[in-house]
Amino acid sequence: MFIRINALDLDGQYHTSGIKRTAGECDSKEKNLVIFPNPAPANNSSFTVRSDRPFNGSYKISLLDMSGKLVRKNTLALVNTNQFEFNHSSSLPAAQYLVVIQQENSEEVLTLTWQKR
Repeated sequence: MFIRINALDLDGQYHTSGIKRTAGECDSKEKNLVIFPNPAPANNSSFTVRSDRPFNGSYKISLLDMSGKLVRKNTLALVNTNQFEFNHSSSLPAAQYLVVIQQENSEEVLTLTWQKR
């Protein structure tokens, strides 16, 4: 893997580094998430989020409609688990929703799209 850095200083001067070889891949701490069932049937009242990395701590889970309106929220205390279930109302209308996951005291925000039929 190779990198080149382009920088624009505060004084307006532009600098480009030479091409450098790196010692491997980036160390990503990002979680790879899956939500299911997706799409969910009309009578469904929960979904499961699964990750390739464990959840540890207190997480705020928000369900938003596509206009950004909060539909439902909950805080879950998760301890070394790779998945959790989020209960919502089975009376949710058929639509697409955003599932926003944020660990308390963290700037990382994870967002998934979920559909209810």
